[in-house]
Amino acid sequence: MFRIYALVASLLTSSACFSAAPLVIDYPQLNLSLQYPQAVRLEKALDDAQTQLSKNAYSLQDYAIANRLFNHQKQSQAEQLQRRTVSKLRVLSRGQTDLSPLLDLADQVASWNVGYRERLSLDIDEVRITPASNPMLRGHFSLIAPPRSKTITIAGLIHSPSQTQVKAGNTAADYLNNALLLPGANKSFAWLIYPDGETRQIGYAYWNDERTPVPPGSTLYIGFDAPSAKLQQLEQDIVLLIGWKKDIK
Repeated sequence: MFRIYALVASLLTSSACFSAAPLVIDYPQLNLSLQYPQAVRLEKALDDAQTQLSKNAYSLQDYAIANRLFNHQKQSQAEQLQRRTVSKLRVLSRGQTDLSPLLDLADQVASWNVGYRERLSLDIDEVRITPASNPMLRGHFSLIAPPRSKTITIAGLIHSPSQTQVKAGNTAADYLNNALLLPGANKSFAWLIYPDGETRQIGYAYWNDERTPVPPGSTLYIGFDAPSAKLQQLEQDIVLLIGWKKDIK
């Protein structure tokens, strides 16, 4: 049904070979690609993925909420959004008396390795029982199935974005209590970006603390204080890009 290609040997394989195949799925964790002679359902692709991953002590079921499928044919859209976002942040910084917060944020966004992430459930059990969650796949994709993370990422308008260890019972406010905010940072609301890329804005200050639990592998992003409509759109673009990061860990 498929042929296996080692990515390390890609220089020996013509690019036309991959482009002609109706479906190619790369596995960065395994340095491996599966090439299919025809489009297949997501369920079939996930079954094959599980077979390959299990040979290397990985599993789609380890932490299904963090599984990610990136579309190579839409990669340029992700890169354009990243470049546009960085450019806007740097332009905005020119009108500020304190340039460092926006420039620091621009540098953060520019450093991310992003790709166009398809909004599909990659929980194999859900895919099997829900026809709407089992589309046909055609094109070139990368599938990442990371193990359950032990950290939470804190990013945005803060000094030294970092990862902190997951602590049982901790809420968003607990993780953000010790964050050193940059000038112009929102002291009451943060964005929670879940491992599956879904997002929500949450209250974390004393007066509006929602006691929000944070799943392992999530990102807490501190945005702008009282943003204008322009800054709100920019903030939403940044949050989207966080969900599109290609980190394997």
